[in-house]
Amino acid sequence: MPTKTPSIISVILTILVLILIGALSIFMNMVALNGMSSREGGPALLTLGSCSIIGIILSAVVASRLTKTFISKYSWNSILAVVTAFIAGSILGFVFNVIGFVLSIIVADILWPL
Repeated sequence: MPTKTPSIISVILTILVLILIGALSIFMNMVALNGMSSREGGPALLTLGSCSIIGIILSAVVASRLTKTFISKYSWNSILAVVTAFIAGSILGFVFNVIGFVLSIIVADILWPL
């Protein structure tokens, strides 16, 4: 059974959803950093962006590999494998976004009194 097309579909869906979550996270972080100067806000947003990008890349790899594994090893239906891998990748990317959000607030707080 071919695994390339379902794998690509799960990767594209995961990346699109995580880009939307990342954009929302950046706007929420800008609201949370309201009142801080660009000296504190810049590194904080850079921290969030870095964690988001790392999360998107890792989630895309996980979604691709999970889809291939579910179809070839466990003989799952293609649609079920894509949906399951998409959900797992999206959850992983969301966790990286939350970690990045918390780290960005910590970075801004560390730089605040300087």
